[in-house]
Amino acid sequence: MDDKTRRGLQRYLPLLLIPLGLLLYSNVLGAPFVYDDEGYVAANLQITSLSNFLDFSGTRYVGFLSFALNYAAGGLVPFDFHLTNIAIHIANALLVYALVSTVFRTPAMKGAGEGGVAVLVAFTAAIIFLSHPIESQAVSYVTQRFTSLCAFFYLLAILLYANSRLAREEGKGWLARYMGSLAATVLAMKTKEISFTIPFMIVLFDLVFFGDGFRKGKWLRVPFYLTLIIIPLSVLGPDIGLSVAHDTNAEHLRSLQVRDIGKLSKITYLLTEFRVVVTYLRLLFFPVNQTLEYDYPLSQSIFEPATLLSLIFLLSIALLGAYALFKSKKGGSHWGALFSFGIFWFFLALSVESTIIPIQDVIYEHRVYLPGIGIIISFTAAFFYAMDRVSSRRGREVSRAVAAAVLLIIVCPVLFTTLYLRNRVWTDEMALVTDSISKAPGKTRLYYARGLLYLKKGGYWEALSDANEILIREPMVAEAHNLKGVAYSGLGDHESSVRSFSTALSLNPNYEVVYLNRAISYSATGRHKEALNDLSRAAEVYPGFSEFMRSRTAGEAFGDLIKKCKGERLPGCKHLIPFQQSTGY
Repeated sequence: MDDKTRRGLQRYLPLLLIPLGLLLYSNVLGAPFVYDDEGYVAANLQITSLSNFLDFSGTRYVGFLSFALNYAAGGLVPFDFHLTNIAIHIANALLVYALVSTVFRTPAMKGAGEGGVAVLVAFTAAIIFLSHPIESQAVSYVTQRFTSLCAFFYLLAILLYANSRLAREEGKGWLARYMGSLAATVLAMKTKEISFTIPFMIVLFDLVFFGDGFRKGKWLRVPFYLTLIIIPLSVLGPDIGLSVAHDTNAEHLRSLQVRDIGKLSKITYLLTEFRVVVTYLRLLFFPVNQTLEYDYPLSQSIFEPATLLSLIFLLSIALLGAYALFKSKKGGSHWGALFSFGIFWFFLALSVESTIIPIQDVIYEHRVYLPGIGIIISFTAAFFYAMDRVSSRRGREVSRAVAAAVLLIIVCPVLFTTLYLRNRVWTDEMALVTDSISKAPGKTRLYYARGLLYLKKGGYWEALSDANEILIREPMVAEAHNLKGVAYSGLGDHESSVRSFSTALSLNPNYEVVYLNRAISYSATGRHKEALNDLSRAAEVYPGFSEFMRSRTAGEAFGDLIKKCKGERLPGCKHLIPFQQSTGY
């Protein structure tokens, strides 16, 4: 391949990723908000005004800001949010291409990228990443923009750092790239906690690809080490969240993060993650039976056969990566360096969510979005290494091009079809949740989500059935009793609904929406004094509940109650004043 052809491929080939990405995710553009999108996006008052983002202290600040920018540009239109997610994913695929291309310019890969092989390897890795079904949860699920956007800044940070090192080695201007890398690191750490590993990934990059230059770059890495304080301060700091008058999702998110840490013991979580990581690897090579939620059993002992075998398997992969790196540094194939980098990228990028920091949910597909890039790079390196081994030196350039074409012809149609079919599930929330229940029947959260969907459609008996399904498994779930109460209310059985709401409040006295729900049921049975007491209690528990009551449905539900109680001197009347002003009653 001559230089002109190679430069043309470098310039134009990656541009094919843009229309391809839009085509592959085109059926998601018309999808509604689903599942946690309600809390993080659709009902999140924080994102309705950019003035809420004047304080930079909030955890995942950049992710919430991106939602706010979507809202400012076009309101709460799902199409716009999905289009943004797809654009971020395409940008990430382009960054994967750029990063792999840059790797071939490093000392460890010197000479390996001749004849246009760098372009072929980079494009193969990028197109597999773009079209892999395992990445769909981080793209098609609006809420998981935290993951894909963090991956964007993560990849950008590593890419700019690599280019700054190369520019410095060549005596060219490097400072702007270096400062850009540092800025991207900070933005990543204000987007999602998985970015905590960026400084260590930079160490890995230097160690693998710069060899003797590892010591030379030690002072360049110091500022990145200092960024490690950002995430602990954001999650555990004394005043996290955005400075607004009402409760925000940023504050709620912090409480969930702190609460989730410690629900499982560190040992139980680590032992379970050995099997989880093997599941991630299986999904990367065989993406079948994907689901929104997993009903994943916990591991209690290292001597459980599945746990022990998983640990041995993962150690074998890590040792294989170490051996490949050792051989490459001893004068072996350049492919060993790229292969080992991908292996260690996978483990390092997973380390925040899959080691000893216990998170309530042990597995989610979006968690492999960033780590999966490493396995894709390793797979691509191993494939081209195999092609080199079976081809003669003279015909190697042609064989590489043919091999890449054959690989893409075989693999891509499978990935394209699987991804497109998987994305169809995201276009219908009921289909998404029902599909997940069929694959994870023990996950009670899914029954609650489906119950809420049934309520929206007027399926009160079905919602009641899902509430009872939850309570069979977990009788002390306040949310299930609330769901049951709303279903009874829809069926006109307000006495039963009051009993269910009262049970929910006995389990969680600060469950503000239940006070509002029970007030409706009290009002329907003429018990106005009790209804006003519940409104009073709701205002105490959640002072900003008048914002919630701006919903037309809620306002209409309470309108009759307020008209009947107007003028009566009953406890809680003073709390009706701001409510009347906000609803117009």
